[in-house]
Amino acid sequence: MGRLAPWIAGGLLFVAAETAMIWWRVQTMPLFWIFLLWTAAALALFASASSARFRFAWINVAALIGALGLCEGLLWLGEQRNPYVLQPGTVMGGTFTTPGYFVLMPVRGIGYRPRPATSATATRTQDGRLAYSVRYTVDRDGLRIGPPPPPGPASACFLMFGDSMAWGEGLNDSETATYQLALLSGGRIRARNFAFTGYSAHQMLWMVLHGEVAAKAHCDPKLPVLAVYQTLPNNVSRVAGLRGWDDYGPRFRLTGDRLVYAGGFDAGESVLNDRIFVPASLATALSRSVVWSRVFGRDRPPTAFDLRRFCVVVEASAKGLRRIYPRLQFLAIVWPDLNDPEKDRSARAAAMVTGLRNRGVPAVTVGELEPGFDTGPLSYLIPGDGHPNALMNRRLALALLARAPLRITSLPFTQPS
Repeated sequence: MGRLAPWIAGGLLFVAAETAMIWWRVQTMPLFWIFLLWTAAALALFASASSARFRFAWINVAALIGALGLCEGLLWLGEQRNPYVLQPGTVMGGTFTTPGYFVLMPVRGIGYRPRPATSATATRTQDGRLAYSVRYTVDRDGLRIGPPPPPGPASACFLMFGDSMAWGEGLNDSETATYQLALLSGGRIRARNFAFTGYSAHQMLWMVLHGEVAAKAHCDPKLPVLAVYQTLPNNVSRVAGLRGWDDYGPRFRLTGDRLVYAGGFDAGESVLNDRIFVPASLATALSRSVVWSRVFGRDRPPTAFDLRRFCVVVEASAKGLRRIYPRLQFLAIVWPDLNDPEKDRSARAAAMVTGLRNRGVPAVTVGELEPGFDTGPLSYLIPGDGHPNALMNRRLALALLARAPLRITSLPFTQPS
C-alpha cells in the first residue's frame, strides 16, 4: 500500500478535479456521472486495499455510491413528459408570443400579468392546420375587456377568476363567458375578468389580499356579487409551485389551516409538506439532483397535502372576497384535464370538487353546469387545442346567469339550442 500511496493520492485528486468539472459543465443529471466516477474510485481503492477490513469498507462505499447513481439514472429515464411543453407539430404565433410585448414577466407578487391597455394577436396551428386566429384586448386595469357598460347603474356584479379556460384562450374578446354574460344581461350586470393564461388560486388570493380586486372590479360593495373560479386538476401543482409554468408567482405555505405568504416561487422551495423552506440558492443546487427534484423538488408529483393546500387557498380567496362584498356568492367550476389518461379524468376532477366542498366552498364540475359536456365534450372544445369554444362559453354564461345572485328571467337574446 505504501508504494501505491502516491498513485492513490494522484488518482483521488484527478477524481476531485473531474467532479468539479462535471458539476460546472454538465447540465443533464451531473450527479449520475459524479456518482459513477466515485464508484469507480471506490472500486479501485477496494482492489488496492491490503487488508480484508479495508476491502470490506471500500466495497460497501462503492455499493452505496453506485446505488445513488443508479437511482439518479433510473429516475431520469422514467421522467414524465412536461404537460406544458408544446407537442410536436404545434406552433403558437402572433404578438401574444412576442417576449415582453403582451405578457410581463416577472412581476413582483403576482408573478406575471398581461400588459395593461394592450391588444395582441394569437394563433395556433396543429400539424399545419389552423386551430384559431384571434385577438386579445386588455383594458387599463390589466383585465380582458368586456362590452361597453350601459349608462345606468348595475344591479349586480360578476367576477371571473382562473386560468386560460376562464381567460378565454383561443377566443376573441366578445366570445368569452365573461363578455357574453355582461352582454346577455343587457347591461344589468357589471362583469370583470381577473383570469389569465396559467393563473391559479394563488394568483386569485394574491389579488384579493393586495387590494387589486377591490380597486379594479369597480363594483359597489352593497350590490350582490357572484364570483366564479374556473380550475383544472393541474392547478393543484401550480399552487404548490411545481414544474412547468409559473416561476415567479406567489407561494403560500400551509401550517395546519394557516396560510403564510412566502414570497415568489423564485425565493426558494417548500419541502416535506411545507415543514421546511429551502432558500433559492440551495434549492437551485439541489435541483441538479434528479432524486431531489423528483422526490422533494419541483418535479415531484402532487400529493394529498398539495390538494388540501389548494383547497385552503381557494377557501381563503372566497372569504377574502366576502369581506369586500358582503352579499357575495362564490362558485368553483372544475374542468377535466385533457392531459390526464382518460380513465383518470373524471376521478381527478371529482376529487377536487370533493376537497373544495369539504372546505365549505361551493364547487361543481363543468358537466354539472352543462350536462351535454360529459357525453360529447369535443363539440364544446376548440379543435386541435382543447380549450372551450365560443359555444361552450355562451352556454356557461347562460348557466351562470340563472344562478343567484345574477338570476335573470328575461334575456335580450335567444338561448342557443
